[in-house]
Amino acid sequence: MFKSITNRTAVWLLFVPAVFALCTGSAVASTMLDYDTYISPWPSAIPSTLNGYDGVTMHPDAAFSQPWGNISKGGNPVSIGTQIWIIAADDKQVVGEFVVPYDGGYDFSLGGLTYGIYGDAPGDVDEGASMSELLIVLAEIGGKYYQGSFISGDLKSGYTLTTGHCDIEIIPEPATLALLAVGGATTILLRWRRKK
Repeated sequence: MFKSITNRTAVWLLFVPAVFALCTGSAVASTMLDYDTYISPWPSAIPSTLNGYDGVTMHPDAAFSQPWGNISKGGNPVSIGTQIWIIAADDKQVVGEFVVPYDGGYDFSLGGLTYGIYGDAPGDVDEGASMSELLIVLAEIGGKYYQGSFISGDLKSGYTLTTGHCDIEIIPEPATLALLAVGGATTILLRWRRKK
């Protein structure tokens, strides 16, 4: 009797965690942003828009780039596991995402044939970044978002179809704090001018 209870208990102890892992794994895999997600208002909506999501879906007609290269923050390699988001600068549409696969480097092609930075197909609108539209890079590090950009290669001048080497540099200050600080400084200057 004791032996059968022990075996049954052992089965449950293995079965329940397996089901839990399966359920949570599928839940994580399905937490994708729609391809028409925009960050508004910018930049204050960055954390609420991106938090908890693992990627962005691709519009069925979108074109896509699969660059690769080095990624650093303040000259130091960005650590493996860091989540990176690519944002189209003009309308703040989320057009790509990846998790840094190894310290100091990234490669979109590691994610599969349709994994990349999504762009508008010729003649279409809002499937991703427009050709030559500048791209903003956001890195989530320690629960804060830092802003950066492509500093070399085809994407330095804006979105384009590429499988080439394109380096990314992240600015050391958090994007939201840096941009809000600029707004705060402007407000102070305007108030100071009014008093004069």
